[in-house]
Amino acid sequence: NKILCPVDIFTNYIDKNNNYTHINQRYRYKRVITFIGRLSKEKNVHLLIDAFKELKAYGMELTLNIVGDCKVSERNKYIVDDENIKYYGQLSYESIKQVLYNTDFLIQPSYTEGIPFSIIESMSMGIPCIYSNINGSEDIITHSKTGFLFNLNGYDIVKDVIDSWSVYKQVDKYHNINVENLKQCVIYAYSKGITEWKKMSHQCRNYIESTFTKSTVIKRNINKL
Repeated sequence: NKILCPVDIFTNYIDKNNNYTHINQRYRYKRVITFIGRLSKEKNVHLLIDAFKELKAYGMELTLNIVGDCKVSERNKYIVDDENIKYYGQLSYESIKQVLYNTDFLIQPSYTEGIPFSIIESMSMGIPCIYSNINGSEDIITHSKTGFLFNLNGYDIVKDVIDSWSVYKQVDKYHNINVENLKQCVIYAYSKGITEWKKMSHQCRNYIESTFTKSTVIKRNINKL
């Protein structure tokens, strides 16, 4: 944002005491993708549902898990009648882990984020992520190595604007294009063989262990003081 004064970034961390167990070895895809988060505008749930419908029309047999809830008044916006979409509402931490153990990819098409804990926690379990290439996610995910990033058209115009929700207006101009971008990203992710997926899974785990564990992060943050 063209800020001229010195800037230090202090990173948050995951606590290994929470027992982020790596997923078991897999020999085939589960054909399941999972969204975790609030059902709200900034999470771009509409884009996800529209892209999922396009994937079904394309012939991909997938299940979409949606973990999270929304205001009662907004449920008609985000909850659709589709036998391949499973809505879990709010879940406990342990229940979310069980959902992730049976997931191929975490999928989050957000308009805007900080450092998404959903990514860090999923990758710590060895679950690669499919995410919009926005600030925050692209700092963690390396495309085709620890996950997949799809282009959120319109985002570049406003990504450096501080405290502005104009991102909605800009990105929504390209809704149909972004639906196709996300669809193609999912197709590309599943084009990878299970052997390559397992390699990505271990790379996810190793990256989080070396970057976002408590002892590593605290030492790095203290050195900046």
